[in-house]
Amino acid sequence: MGRAGGNRIEFATVFNVRDLGGYRTPFGTTRPRRFMRAGDTMFLSDDDLHRLLDLGVRRVVDLRMGVERPELSDRLAHVSEVTWSNAVMVDERAMTPEWTRTGRVVAYLLEGYRRMLLDYASIRTIFSFMSQARRGECVLFHCASGMDRTGLVSALVLGVAGVSREDLVADYAYAFASDEEADEALATWDPALPPPPHDGTLARIHTMFATCDWLVRQYGSVRQYLLQAGVAQSELDRIVAHLLGTDDNRRMRRAGPQNR
Repeated sequence: MGRAGGNRIEFATVFNVRDLGGYRTPFGTTRPRRFMRAGDTMFLSDDDLHRLLDLGVRRVVDLRMGVERPELSDRLAHVSEVTWSNAVMVDERAMTPEWTRTGRVVAYLLEGYRRMLLDYASIRTIFSFMSQARRGECVLFHCASGMDRTGLVSALVLGVAGVSREDLVADYAYAFASDEEADEALATWDPALPPPPHDGTLARIHTMFATCDWLVRQYGSVRQYLLQAGVAQSELDRIVAHLLGTDDNRRMRRAGPQNR
């Protein structure tokens, strides 16, 4: 693991920006400048805005809910070259501070993530919008911090292409810690140990492993989950083709469930 930290792109006015290129799949390596994840773009400077456009960003999914006023606070929503969409993906209880004092942070987060994943309507909106990306466009998706909501969507985008569970977890973990801290936590994490009682990188790693395992138990694979959520097979094929830079996903459909 470690690919996720290496994909970090530093900006002055937007944080947690990482490219989803460079991950190995059974069908090739994910291509750079196809999908990017980030935190809030509310305070995006002109220089950083032009950098994102230079990187090919032309399609943006804002995952924030209405009280965060995404239509007003996302600078990318008002750029003529960009196609922008707001797709609310949040469980409000997962955004409150009380869970940090429960001593059951992993169970709390896992419950919140499951509720978000069971919001099939939002998942369909997100993936249908992403599937419309044109050749050469980069799709940027973000929430407020680029951690929870963005982390789940990133896991689904990578997972449907067959990226390993370990790499899905690494991609998620690097949003919560420096590269060095994430490297150490990923190297020392032991699934045999009980879930950490308080928030931190190890708790987050445990949460995403548990989320991936839940998806496989309930649906068989990330692809089967998205199909049951109502995302069309053709839409998933277009997303994977965009991520991998290929127009042929027949081998993937024949290969069966991934991310076991």
